[in-house]
Amino acid sequence: MLAVIQLVKDDAMSFAEIYDRSPIRSRRYLRENVLKIAIELGYVGLLYADAPQHPRQKYYLTEKGKMVLERIQKVKPQRNL
Repeated sequence: MLAVIQLVKDDAMSFAEIYDRSPIRSRRYLRENVLKIAIELGYVGLLYADAPQHPRQKYYLTEKGKMVLERIQKVKPQRNL
């Protein structure tokens, strides 16, 4: 689920865009076990919330998701190059 939060961090994305950038290679697993849970927990929202199957559906980070992302970025060790 943290992977989805990190992927969707900047802008609303379609499922195809999330899948293309995700290391998870099972569409079904990504949809049912990662994205669905992130939505249920309130970390990710749907652009067309009233129509989950909308052809132009996109996913975005909610305020709750942005708070988690901020915590992840604070904890993530910084690499000096």
